[in-house]
Amino acid sequence: MIRKAFIFLVSGIMCISCATVDAGQSKQAQTIEGFTPARNSAASDDQTSQIQDTGDAVPAESPGRRHSQAVLAIRNAAPEGTFFSAGADGFVTKHDADGSSETWQVSDVMIQKIAINPLEDVLSVYETDGFSLHRISVWNWRTKRRLYAKRFKDSVRSLEWSAKGTWLMIGTASVDGMTLLESKSGKFKQVFSQPPGVVNLGATGASETSMVTFGPSGRLLYTDISSGKIRAEYQSQTDLNSPMLLNNNRFIAGYRDGFIEMFDATSGKAVSSWPAQNPVAAGSKNDIVPWWVERGADNDWLLKDGNNGISVFTLPEGVSVTAAERTAAGLLLGLSTGELMTAEHGSGAPAVGFQQPAAAIARITEISLQRIDDLATDGSRVFFLSKGAVFISSGPGAPPVFAFDGISGNRIKLFEDSLVFWSTTEAVPVIQTSLDGDKRKELHSAQEGISSLFINSDGIVFLEGNRLAVVKKNNGSELQYPGIGFQDVVPIDENFILISKSSNSRTPNPLILVNIITGETVPLPITGDLLYGLSRSIDDNDAFFGFLVKGGQNKATELVSIRVDPVQILKTTATVIASYADEDLNASLMPINKGIITNLGKSSLVEIPTSGGVQFRYDRGYSLPDKCSMTDQYVVSLNRDGSLSWYDKNRQEVVSTAAISSEGYWIE
Repeated sequence: MIRKAFIFLVSGIMCISCATVDAGQSKQAQTIEGFTPARNSAASDDQTSQIQDTGDAVPAESPGRRHSQAVLAIRNAAPEGTFFSAGADGFVTKHDADGSSETWQVSDVMIQKIAINPLEDVLSVYETDGFSLHRISVWNWRTKRRLYAKRFKDSVRSLEWSAKGTWLMIGTASVDGMTLLESKSGKFKQVFSQPPGVVNLGATGASETSMVTFGPSGRLLYTDISSGKIRAEYQSQTDLNSPMLLNNNRFIAGYRDGFIEMFDATSGKAVSSWPAQNPVAAGSKNDIVPWWVERGADNDWLLKDGNNGISVFTLPEGVSVTAAERTAAGLLLGLSTGELMTAEHGSGAPAVGFQQPAAAIARITEISLQRIDDLATDGSRVFFLSKGAVFISSGPGAPPVFAFDGISGNRIKLFEDSLVFWSTTEAVPVIQTSLDGDKRKELHSAQEGISSLFINSDGIVFLEGNRLAVVKKNNGSELQYPGIGFQDVVPIDENFILISKSSNSRTPNPLILVNIITGETVPLPITGDLLYGLSRSIDDNDAFFGFLVKGGQNKATELVSIRVDPVQILKTTATVIASYADEDLNASLMPINKGIITNLGKSSLVEIPTSGGVQFRYDRGYSLPDKCSMTDQYVVSLNRDGSLSWYDKNRQEVVSTAAISSEGYWIE
């Protein structure tokens, strides 16, 4: 992990040397040759049959990385001054008191809550897509390994460890309300003789002999953990949002109808209230009174506390506070941009135009990345595309060379001695260029994004959006085949193409064969809800690979090998190579000699022989892999956060991870 960085000038080139704790010598990050830095540019266990979502780790060096999406949770940790942040990008970052940090992507969906075990180097997170996925996962932060995970049918309202870290307490929106898991094993612990109902807050006393639960009904319940007997029950305010314990668990405060209400946790009686408007709770359990942040007029924000302290600060237009926490270092604010800030009440004269003094705020310095959009390789060099510019890398250890720019698109493909560019999101032309970018030719004027493209010596085959398959040959002939739910298109030969798609009651087969001469369509005998990622084998011309998604109660995503005989259609077969016991709609695969490398399972890369045998799981860097390519020495992964990782082909180990900072520096 990058611990600190210092900047110096060498022959007019800006360099950043990143001293690391784990490395024997420093690694350098430089501006890319020929590239001008762009300043300020914009409940059951998860299981698998073969591919396991284990979060296998590598002690990779991780930059002090800024969240790329909103910060959704901030939590204090030991030692004093240390805290964790989690965000909508699925990353968790540990921030140490000395200003250093390390980051790890624990999920491919947003993390809404995080809890830190008080006695162990273990944390729990609530992963959700905001709709149907509600998962709690528990991680050993030191090894970066996932210990266990549980899925819930209902949303998670609270997430806390017991006082000694013996149990993980999960409050949910279900009638059961509270789930307790044994810290080390993840086994369910039965406590309640009767369900407590929906729970928004849960905690234990210091001795862990009893626990308190509180929910929207206003029911305040004290339960003996060993016997399950109710020790005390009180009725308090109903429908409190974001309730939290204060003053060593003596009071509970939450928001309702324009006021922050505080009541006695030992009696349920109201104590105090303060006017507030949609506040972001900012206090800690050690505070005597609540702290919060709320929006003022325009782009102004107010920092308030229950002692009537009020300060004002301003954020850029469109930026909002999305998380807050009081720590030993002061008040921490997480922003919708992924940034972190510190804030303290101001003193002295009021800010200009306000009755309140200006809050003292400062941004916490972290590295934000300029995404690498896509990559391609000729076997020795890696060509990659970022913000319309093309770069060429010879491998880890040296910054890439700027090749050319002016590309409108986010995808790159290498074909013979040329490069082909298109966009999956915008209606921009498909362009073919020479390797130096000097010669350019438009292959197609797209009307919407191109979701899949294949090129060979005959021409190009592509999907425009998810509704139109197009075959454009160099001789000028063109076939357009309309449909719905298209995913990928791959030519079989000069007469036939394969289209993978979603299925429905009218077209239950997710793979169809189309004769591009006659337009005749034949559904192939494969069943499933969706087939995507269709790719051709590199050593078997009759074999194709893809991901077959099956829904229902027994959800699964299968990596399948498909053999197609266009003459004898009924002989088409699909053989399962690997399976993940859940939906994975973003997996990718790369055919290799006698095998496949895939990220199926939302974890690290896995190399799978097509003939069976031993599978090899690659170590992973701090970010989950998105797609990969291969040179004669390395497997190169384009990661979810837009960074690149080089893996040793023989040892399946990370050699290096690198990225472009938002200021245009190459950080490795």
